[in-house]
Amino acid sequence: AGLTSGSFVTPVQMERLFANGEDPTTGTPLGQSPHVYTGPGDRRRPVAGFDCTFTTPKSVSVLWALADDPTREAIYDCHRQAITDVLTLIERDVARTRIGTNGTAQVNAHGVIAAAFDHWDSRENDPNLHTHVVIANRAQGPDGRWRTLDSRALHRAVMAMSERYDTLLADHLTTRLGLTWEYRERGLRRNPAFELAAVPQNLLDLFSQRAAAIDVEVDRLIEMYHTGPRAQPGCDDGDPVAGSRPPRHPGRRSPPLQELTEEWRTWPPQPSAPTPGLVHALPSQPGRSSARGAAVAVLTGRRRRHHGPRSVVPQARDLVGVEHRRRSLRALKAHRFPTPAARDDAIAAVVAAVQQRSVLLTPPEVASTPTALRRTDGSSTAFRPHRGEVYTAQATLDAENRLLATGRDTTGPTVGPEHLTYTGLFDDQTAAVRKIARSGRLLDVLVGPAGAGKTHTLAALRATWEAAHGPGSVIGLAPSAAAAEVLSTALGIPAENTTKWLVEHDAAPDRHQRLTRARAALPRATSRENAREIAAHIQRLTDDLNRWSFHPGQLVIIDEASLAGTADLDRIAATAAEAGAKVLLVGDWAQLSAIDAGGAFGLLVRDRGTTVPELGAARRFTHAWERQAAGLLRAGDPEALRYYEHHQRINDGDHATMVEKAYSAWAADEQAGKTSLLLAGDTDTVRALNHRAHTDLVTSGRITPGGTRLHDGLEAGVGDRVVTRRNNRHLLVGPRWVKNGDTFTVTHGTTTAP
Repeated sequence: AGLTSGSFVTPVQMERLFANGEDPTTGTPLGQSPHVYTGPGDRRRPVAGFDCTFTTPKSVSVLWALADDPTREAIYDCHRQAITDVLTLIERDVARTRIGTNGTAQVNAHGVIAAAFDHWDSRENDPNLHTHVVIANRAQGPDGRWRTLDSRALHRAVMAMSERYDTLLADHLTTRLGLTWEYRERGLRRNPAFELAAVPQNLLDLFSQRAAAIDVEVDRLIEMYHTGPRAQPGCDDGDPVAGSRPPRHPGRRSPPLQELTEEWRTWPPQPSAPTPGLVHALPSQPGRSSARGAAVAVLTGRRRRHHGPRSVVPQARDLVGVEHRRRSLRALKAHRFPTPAARDDAIAAVVAAVQQRSVLLTPPEVASTPTALRRTDGSSTAFRPHRGEVYTAQATLDAENRLLATGRDTTGPTVGPEHLTYTGLFDDQTAAVRKIARSGRLLDVLVGPAGAGKTHTLAALRATWEAAHGPGSVIGLAPSAAAAEVLSTALGIPAENTTKWLVEHDAAPDRHQRLTRARAALPRATSRENAREIAAHIQRLTDDLNRWSFHPGQLVIIDEASLAGTADLDRIAATAAEAGAKVLLVGDWAQLSAIDAGGAFGLLVRDRGTTVPELGAARRFTHAWERQAAGLLRAGDPEALRYYEHHQRINDGDHATMVEKAYSAWAADEQAGKTSLLLAGDTDTVRALNHRAHTDLVTSGRITPGGTRLHDGLEAGVGDRVVTRRNNRHLLVGPRWVKNGDTFTVTHGTTTAP
C-alpha cells in the first residue's frame, strides 16, 4: 500500500522489503521473517530477491548513446516498456508460490514486487543501457498469506524471459522508430547476435574496444615497470591509461550520464592523436564527429516494417523438424509485431501447431481431480509444475525404438572362447570382455565410470576381437575429435568423430559415380602418365569408400557415447547392422548428456537391466575415502559431500571470494611448477581470470608483454598457454591436425603493444 508503479524507491523501503521481508511503506512483516531459520545448525538461507538484468543489444546501446535527445528518450521508453511487458508475463505465467507440507502444492501468486535500477555504461564506460530488476522473494498466495516465491519456476524461465525481452524491445523500436533487425554471426561457440541492421559493425567495434585499448596500455606499463627501477606499478601511480578510463573499481561511481553522452558523441579522438586499436572508418557528416554522424546516418535511413509470419505452419514444421536434434529453438524472433498481444497470439498459434505435430509424454490429468487441488486459474493440479508438460518428436521415439530393437538383436558377429584374452584384468573387466565378445548383439553397451579401467578393458577387447576377425577389424568413433584422438592413441586403432564419419559416409554415392567414370576413363588414357593419374585417382576413391564404410565382422567402438545424439547413434547402428558389423557404446549414464537430443545410451543401459556389462569402482584414486566419495557423487548421493567436507575439499563464499580462492590456488600450483586447471562458470569470469593470470605472469617475467590478439580481446604473449576453440584439419602440427580443446604454448609471435 502507498506505492505505485514507477515511483522512486527509497533506501528505507529497500531495507524493509529486501533485508527484513516487510511491507516497504508500513514495515508490516510479509510472512515469516527471513532471519528465522528452521533450527540450529541449519545452513539454509532464504534469498532476499532475484536479480534479472535486461540489457539492450549493443547496437541499441550505441544508437541510444549517440542519437538526439527525442530519439534517446524514445529508445529508453521502448527499453522500459519491454521490461514492463516481461514483468507482466512473469506475473501471469511464472510467479508461483508453494503451500502445504514441505511446499508440496504450487499455486498462483498475486503478482510480484520488484525494484528497477538503470545503468548507462559498462565497466569501461562504453555505452551499455541495461536495467537490473530485483524481484523480492515475497509473494501473496490465493489465501492472502505471504510466502516466498517458487524459485524453481523463476530459474526455469530465465532464458525464455531474456528472449522475450529481446523480441519485445525489437517490436517496440520497429513500431516507434521504424528500425529493422538482422542476425550477425559471432563465431562457432556463440549464438548469432540480433542487432539493428542499420548500425554498422565497425561502429559497434568502436565502442567495444575501449577495454582492449586499456589492456594494451596496462601491459605496456607493466613492461615498463618490470624493466625499469620499480618492480611493478603501485597504488599511487595515478591513472595508468591515457585517452581512456580504466575499468570501474568498487566504490568508484560512474560519471554522470550527461558527461558520458558528450564523450560518446565526440568519440573517437581526432586522427592526430589516435588511440591504439580503435576503428576510425565510420560514416560522417560535415561539422559532426564520426560517431555522431554514424547515428544520424542510421536514423535518416530507417524504414518502418512489420512482418509477422504469414502462416504458423512453416514455423511449426521447422520446430518439429529440429526438435529431435536440438533441445530448444528461438522461434519468431526475426518477426516483428505491433503489440505484445499480437506476439502472444502468434506464439500461441505456433505452440498449438507444434503440439499437434508432437507426442505428449506427460500423463493426462485425472478427470476426477478435486477442485481444491487445482490452481485458481484451473490450468492443472497444484501438484504438477505449471506448464510443465513434456513433449518429444515422433522421429525421436522411432529412433529410440530402432536402437532398442538393434540392441536386442543377437545375430551379430562374436568371438569364440579360444580367442578370449584376459591378461592383467580385474574380475569386472574380465566379465565385461567376455559378455561383449560373446553376446552377439549388433548394438552393445559398456558402462565405464571414470577411473574404472576402461582403457585396459577395451585394449583386451581389441586384442580378443582382432584375434578372431583379423587385424584392423576394430575401429573407433567419438562425439568429438579430441575424444576420438584419445581413443585412437589409447587403443592404437583408427578413430574419427561421429559427425565427420556420417558426412563422409553420406558422400559415398558421389564417390561411386566418380569411381565409375574414372574406371571408364582408364582404358581411354592418352598416355602412361595419364593412366597412372587415373589409377591413383581410382585408388584414392576406393580407399575413401572403404574408410568411410563398415565391413562384416568389424567392431565399432563409440567412446563417450552418452554425449552422442540419438539421431546419430541411430544412423550409425543401422549402417553397421546392414554391413554385418557390431557397435559397442562405451560411456557412463551418470555423466553429461548430449547437446543434441540424447539419452539413448541410458535408455539402452536400462533396457539391459542387470545383464549390462559394467566396470566396478574407480581405481585411479590413492585414498580409499576418495574412491568411495566419487562413487556416491556419481550416484547423486548427498552423503558424498560429508566426505569432501571432512577432508577440507569444500570451500564456500560469495562470487568474489570464490574467484579469489580459485585463482590463488591456481597461482600456487603454477609457482610450484605444476600444470593446474582453473575452471569458471561463465565467460565473463573466464575472461577476467585469464587477464589476471596473463598480467601476473607478465609481471613475473614468465611471459613477454604484448602479443597476438585473441577472440575475446585478450592477448597471448610468448610463454602463454592457449586452448584452441575449433577443429581445423588444414592446420597441421606434425602428423596431427589442430582440434578443439588442444593446448599450445606460444613460442614466438608479433607484438601489438605500442
